[in-house]
Amino acid sequence: MKRIIVRFFRSPVGVAVLGSGAAAAAVLVLVGGVPAPVAVPLCLLAVAAAAFVLLSSPVGARAVAGEGDRDRRERDARALGGVAAARKRLSLLRVGDPEVKAAIDRLTLAAGLYLERAVKTDGRDPVSEDAVLGAVEVLNDYLQLADAASSRVRSGGAADLDIAVRTVGALSASAAEIERRLDPQAAADRIAAREELR
Repeated sequence: MKRIIVRFFRSPVGVAVLGSGAAAAAVLVLVGGVPAPVAVPLCLLAVAAAAFVLLSSPVGARAVAGEGDRDRRERDARALGGVAAARKRLSLLRVGDPEVKAAIDRLTLAAGLYLERAVKTDGRDPVSEDAVLGAVEVLNDYLQLADAASSRVRSGGAADLDIAVRTVGALSASAAEIERRLDPQAAADRIAAREELR
């Protein structure tokens, strides 16, 4: 109930009701000579009564629904902004391993297609977003492990060749998940084509 009331008073209708109440209080005090301690509570009661009547009407319901939609759009914009920032970070990474680089490129392309569709259709897919955001963590781990492995090799230790393989696997799985959710049929065709090549 609290959320509904807050949304109502944030809507243009609610702002108009509050503004009318404030204006009425000012007129009563300045023109009518009514003392402020009497005028303000009186106008607050009038605002509450008007809000109650409007909330019970289609006008109030539309105002609350409109604010709910605006809240959702703002949340979606923030979430998509985070995905876009993650995608940009992925695209700017410079890695020496060509297979890891190819996996990053595939994921970056899939993330870009997802963002484009999300903006066009005004619809989000949290699974695809998690795949992009998770890829950033995977690559952070890869860079740290690759750096540590490089230091070991310089010290005469053995190289850990599995780091790149694990990273490529994780990034490819994330890209495949986004591609599948974007276009299930195309993803199925790609899987079938890969199977035929084996």
